[in-house]
Amino acid sequence: MAASEQVNRPLAKCLVHRTLRWWPAAFLVVAMVLLRKLPDTMEAPSLPVFMLGFMGPAGLGLLIMLWWLFASRAHWKEKLIGFVAVAIIGFVAISLCHFTMQGMSVVIFLIPFGTAAFAIPLILFANRPSIRLPVALISAVIGFGYWDLLQSGGVSGKFVADFSWRWESTAEEKYLKSLANEVPAKPVETNVAPITLATAVWPNFRGSSRDGKLVGVSLIEDWIASPPKLIWKTPIGPGWSSFSVAGDRFDSVSGVLMETNAGLQFVNAIDGKKIWQFDSPSKNYRTLQPLVLGNSVLLANSMGEGTKRLSVSLNGDQWSIKEEWASRDMKPDFNDFVEHKGSLYGFDGNIFSCIDLATGKRQWKKGRYGNGQVLMLCDAGQMLVTSETGELVLLRADSTSMKELGKFQAIEGKTWNHSVVVGNRVYIRNAEQAACYELPTQ
Repeated sequence: MAASEQVNRPLAKCLVHRTLRWWPAAFLVVAMVLLRKLPDTMEAPSLPVFMLGFMGPAGLGLLIMLWWLFASRAHWKEKLIGFVAVAIIGFVAISLCHFTMQGMSVVIFLIPFGTAAFAIPLILFANRPSIRLPVALISAVIGFGYWDLLQSGGVSGKFVADFSWRWESTAEEKYLKSLANEVPAKPVETNVAPITLATAVWPNFRGSSRDGKLVGVSLIEDWIASPPKLIWKTPIGPGWSSFSVAGDRFDSVSGVLMETNAGLQFVNAIDGKKIWQFDSPSKNYRTLQPLVLGNSVLLANSMGEGTKRLSVSLNGDQWSIKEEWASRDMKPDFNDFVEHKGSLYGFDGNIFSCIDLATGKRQWKKGRYGNGQVLMLCDAGQMLVTSETGELVLLRADSTSMKELGKFQAIEGKTWNHSVVVGNRVYIRNAEQAACYELPTQ
């Protein structure tokens, strides 16, 4: 009997459920939270920081499963049951999630939240072998399954996700449903001459000169006494384009100026042959048109890289392109900037700002309008800002300080589109609504 007891004692020891080694899992869960919040601690995070914040938690989630298998001190049967169950739960959750949640959302949300939900009960009940795994698996079902209840509407300018319940109709679905019940309008006969490019009042992107500047319009600055008047507002389909309301030039040489991730090229508009090139490689994307001011060009970058000012001159048959300054005081990403009387106004990240055009140095930074757009009303020295949340804001173009003159909610929803002003009317749209307001003009 004594010999038999000695043989069975090691086996009995193996079957005892020991307290889990919980601290590595706790460390990984805390690291998940810190990595996810890392981009929020920076004003203009770089692309590597964004990627670390997005992808890092998923990698830590995989480390949690490795901890469970090899470093948790759980019994091998408990490990096997837990690992297989989490794999099945994750597979089912990913298979059932909304199509807008497929792909990157699985990596950014489902895997980190699901694995963290599995780990937290194991940490809290590390010394409770009878309940820790059942509670952890129930928690994993909630952590993974919650995302099956959502659909994604994209992200904001700071990459903050826009979620809604899966069963809610999207703006596009509501719009298409409304079209089905719409009575077709009868065609109207008219003798009015057709609009051509030469006669259109807003023929190009960002205005007739493509520079976001408008002459001939001055607004009353007291929007409380004289607020903009709604002319119409209507649901529309998704899109981020602006309205069309129905040659860059250096030293008298006409051509087309193109901005790429490699730098800047000036090509002949007729045959496409390169006239000159300025190399300025960017690790990230470039989305803004170059802004031409006389014989200078403002070259914008994304993801916090800032803006450069170049001077261009022709000496005989030799082109000279020199960098005048490079500034991180204006980091516009995909949000336009405008020039007025020696200052550059635009979005530094998601905060409206002003820098000195001669030096690139900041003059002020204050307006928290998200990732919006701006239009300069040159005659009155005013700026019409469209905020990311659909507000219309009137600012004074003052290089000494930000002066907000008026603001109101024009449309609802994320708004990245450029507004258009024709006469005393402003046209504004986003992926859900379009509206026209009559502006109080002087």
